[in-house]
Amino acid sequence: MFVFHRRYSTLRGFNRAINAGLKKLGEACGIPGLYYYQARHTFASVAHNELKHSIENVAKCLAHAPVMRVTVGYVKEDFSIVDEVNQDVVRYLFE
Repeated sequence: MFVFHRRYSTLRGFNRAINAGLKKLGEACGIPGLYYYQARHTFASVAHNELKHSIENVAKCLAHAPVMRVTVGYVKEDFSIVDEVNQDVVRYLFE
């Protein structure tokens, strides 16, 4: 399902496609000028301020560089944290 690496050869092309889709979605919902950057800000604000997920977990969802690079090297990646935050935000926005 997620074959982005096959469909887009560059990050710029991927971001362009996301922005085109968000623009259409925004127009359909009455939100003109909806872009990826705004969506990321909204996601982060909802996840942290409304749903009380830690800044560290929100950063992980946004694929930001970890604060403690050395410690992260010792800890096995657990993407269930990302899944949990994503599911909470989707539930909050659509329920």
